[in-house]
Amino acid sequence: MNIYLEIFGYIGTALVIFSMMMTSVIKLRVINMCGGLISLIYAVCVNTWPVVVLNACLICINFLQTLRQLRHKSDFTELKLDANDLTVQHFLSVNAEDVQKYFPNYRLQAHRETEIHMIYVECEAVGVLVGTRASDVYRIEMDYVVPKYRDIAVGKFLFPQLKEQGVNMLTAASASREHDQYLKKLGFREDSGILLRDL
Repeated sequence: MNIYLEIFGYIGTALVIFSMMMTSVIKLRVINMCGGLISLIYAVCVNTWPVVVLNACLICINFLQTLRQLRHKSDFTELKLDANDLTVQHFLSVNAEDVQKYFPNYRLQAHRETEIHMIYVECEAVGVLVGTRASDVYRIEMDYVVPKYRDIAVGKFLFPQLKEQGVNMLTAASASREHDQYLKKLGFREDSGILLRDL
């Protein structure tokens, strides 16, 4: 048996296994499709047709489910809530361990200036943006999204909503390396240690 072909087959298997460790469903499906495609090519080369059929079906299912989820993710809704709202407190307490990973020093404080935006998909709370607003500038104190929806789609949905509410600039202090990278993907730029984005 060709050693390079065997290695190729193992790469496909490794990608399928690696995909199962992803917290983002979209990433899971994309990596799984890549691994499935490699496994399918390997199975064709070694004439294992049941494995070919299995991988072809899994690739189709993953592709269709990915398209479905990408369409579904456009169905976000946003609600403006008070800092004392029990919904906000419950959401943060349920996700406390993950929130602390990205915002290690953050504690929700109920000030008059605090402005909170909860993001929902249907009836499921998937994210929260907490900050203070001065005129048309919104200073982000914490923006957290559950792992399942942790890509730039939530930000792309929320920014036009904030613009409609009179916000023209977002600012954020550095919270963690991972979060800073996420904000830069959303178009934030760094200026004197502060991350900025015009809307």
